[in-house]
Amino acid sequence: MKIRSKFFIYLVLFYILYSPRLFLSFNLMHIFAFISILLLGTKYKSELILLLRNPKVKYFIRLMLFVLIYLSYITISKSPHDYSYLYNKALILFEFLPIALYINLYFTKNNYNYLSLVVILLNVALIQSFTSLIAFSFQDIHSQILQLQEKYGGIDNLQIEYRGYGIGLGYLFPIPVLQGFMASIAYLLGLKMSSKYFIYIPFLLFSVIINARIGIAIFFINAILITLSNAMKVKSIMKLSIFITIMIFAFSILSNFILSMNYQLYDWIYSGFDTTNVLVSYNEFTGNYAVLKEMYFFPKSFIEIISGTGTQIMYGSPMGNSDIGYINDIFYGGIISMVLLYAAFIKLLSTNKGTVLSKNISTLMIITLLLSNIKGIAFSGNAFIMAFILIGIAAITITKGDQYLT
Repeated sequence: MKIRSKFFIYLVLFYILYSPRLFLSFNLMHIFAFISILLLGTKYKSELILLLRNPKVKYFIRLMLFVLIYLSYITISKSPHDYSYLYNKALILFEFLPIALYINLYFTKNNYNYLSLVVILLNVALIQSFTSLIAFSFQDIHSQILQLQEKYGGIDNLQIEYRGYGIGLGYLFPIPVLQGFMASIAYLLGLKMSSKYFIYIPFLLFSVIINARIGIAIFFINAILITLSNAMKVKSIMKLSIFITIMIFAFSILSNFILSMNYQLYDWIYSGFDTTNVLVSYNEFTGNYAVLKEMYFFPKSFIEIISGTGTQIMYGSPMGNSDIGYINDIFYGGIISMVLLYAAFIKLLSTNKGTVLSKNISTLMIITLLLSNIKGIAFSGNAFIMAFILIGIAAITITKGDQYLT
C-alpha cells in the first residue's frame, strides 16, 4: 500500500469515527456521505446492487426505514416537536450506511481482508489514545483543543470539568465506548493471534478512564467472556499470563502518572471503584449508581410505554431527566421502536456463516450495544455505531483472510 493512500485511509477513518471539530463548524460527514452515495451509484453500481440484495442488508434497511417512519409519526403527532432524536436515527441510515458501504467496497476492490480492516480500525483507535495522552500531558494543548472544539460546535457536553481528553465528538460517552470496545478487540487478537496486540490495551484503556468509566466496564465484561471461551486452551493460558503481566506493569505506571498530573481526576476514577465495591458487597447504591437508579422511571401509561410519548428526556423535560438509553428509547418511541432498532442491528451484526474472527467480534459488538445503552443513547450518530456498521458490512463483503484463526 502506498504511504499517501494509507495516510488518506487513516485520516478519513479517524474523521468518520471521531468527528473532530477543530477547523470547521460544518459537519464533514454530510460531504463524505454525499460523495459515498455518488461513487456507489457510479463506480460501484453493480457491486452495490449485489450487496443490497444481501438478506442482512435488506433487513437492516427495511427495519430502519420502518423505525424512521414510525418515529416521524410520533414526532409530528406529539407536542412540542423535538426532531433531534429522529435526526440521529436518520443519520445512521442515510449517512453512516452509505459511507460504510463505500469503504467496504473500496477495501474489497483493493484486496483488503476482514482482518486488515479490523487492525486498521484498531490503529485508528490507538491514534486517538495518543491524542488523549498528549492532551493529558500538556494542559495548554488540552485547553486549545477544547477551545477549538467549543468554537466549532465539537463539544457535546460543556460540563466536562476535568475530563475531555483527545480529539473528537463525544468525550463522555461515544468515544470511551468505542475505545473500550477496541481494547476488547485487541485482547481477542492478543489471545488468538499475536501477544503484540496486548500492548494496545493500556493505551486504549487510558483514553477511556480519563474521560468516562463506561468503556472500562465494557472492556472487562467482554474480556471475561473472551477468556471463558478460551479458558481450556494451553496457548491462551500462556498468553493470558503475558497479558496480566503487561496490565500490572501498565496499571502501576498509569496510576502514578494520573495521580501526579490530575488529583481530581484520580479521585474521581477511584471513587468509581469504591462505589462499585459498595454495590457488589453491600447492595447499596452510592455515587453514580445512586444517580442512575433515580433515572429509572417510565411513562405513566402502559400505552405510552409501548408506543412512546415523542419526548426527549436526555437533557431534561417536564417528565424528568435520564441519561439511560433504554429509558430515552421508551419515552420517545416506546418499546416498539426500541425492539425494532435492536432487531435491525442484531441482524446486521450477527453472523452464523462467517469466520472465527467475525463471529467473535459480532458477539462483542452486540454485547457492547446492550451495555452502552445503559449509560447513554446507543442508537445515534456516534463513533461506535459507525464502527459497528463498518465491521458488520465487512463481515458480509470481505470475510476472507482470517481463516487461520481457530
